[in-house]
Amino acid sequence: IEAMEFVETFRTTDGAKVVIRAGINSGPLVAGVVGTKRPQYTVFGDTVNVAARMETTSRDMRIQCSDATCQLLRMSSSHLFFLEKRGTVAVKGKGDMNAWFIVGAADICNENDASTSLCV
Repeated sequence: IEAMEFVETFRTTDGAKVVIRAGINSGPLVAGVVGTKRPQYTVFGDTVNVAARMETTSRDMRIQCSDATCQLLRMSSSHLFFLEKRGTVAVKGKGDMNAWFIVGAADICNENDASTSLCV
């Protein structure tokens, strides 16, 4: 969310606006180091593939997430996430999936942390 806010006002040295989009999915994955000449740490799995599809089907300057991520964000005990229903998007290899835009977040204050900015 902070990256999106930063990019909204950022301009390149020639004044051009930078446009990004993001996709998020949640679920199981496999991670490890691949390669011997130039080893790289990477992640694999359906969760990663769906996250990539969330990004490619997103809109400019938006963060799109899957239903799985939406449910986890709604269960957060430390933040209140503001979500906008996108509707269904066609995801290659998965068919139609529900998608959401993450439009903001706020801290939820608790008795032990007086520095948070929002009490719900």
